[in-house]
Amino acid sequence: MSETSLETRVQEVPSPAHIIGEFRDKLVGKLRDYLASVAKKYIYVKKSVGQYGQPIEVYKLKTMIDDADADVHYNKAFAGKLDAHGKPCNDPRITPAGEIMRRVWADELPQGVNLYNGYIKLVGIRPMTLKDWARYPQDVMEEAILQKPGWGGVNYAKRGRLRKERIKKRGRKYHPTAEESLAEHIDDMRQYLTDYKKTKTADLTYFTNIFFNILFGMRSS
Repeated sequence: MSETSLETRVQEVPSPAHIIGEFRDKLVGKLRDYLASVAKKYIYVKKSVGQYGQPIEVYKLKTMIDDADADVHYNKAFAGKLDAHGKPCNDPRITPAGEIMRRVWADELPQGVNLYNGYIKLVGIRPMTLKDWARYPQDVMEEAILQKPGWGGVNYAKRGRLRKERIKKRGRKYHPTAEESLAEHIDDMRQYLTDYKKTKTADLTYFTNIFFNILFGMRSS
């Protein structure tokens, strides 16, 4: 065997560093695929409207059935009574495990990634999809998206004028109609936007109210 052919064969044998590199790349690739499959199973990605109308992806732990945002499920959920936060009462899309996570706010934890990346702020109007925003007045949406959406929704501060009037008139146990609930939610949003324009410390006030409401277990169903 000639020296040239021997040298060629030696050059064709992969070095230990090359073998280790290939193994590492395959391992990282498999790990990435596994984590992606786990995330798809347990993480809900809400394609929302961010600041200045830019599309953002908001992360939450899955608490609903698959395809919960499909028209057939979405329209059915919002056809019944809504709670004081504009969410469906006894939402049929929520799973039993999801109900527990929602009551302790565990489903909101992945939004810490959105907060870290600067897509949302600590307090504000919650991130909503275009389908969600279609239920609200155009002027409210246009003013709301001038700022970042909030991790803690301003509606949980329980400051709305219409809600106070309704409670005074009918008591706390009264379940508002869908129209009343939506009107109260819109009133909350308008009040926050007005407060925010008056003073930048409004977020601190709202955060304090939201924090104490969380401590006392207030959460939508």
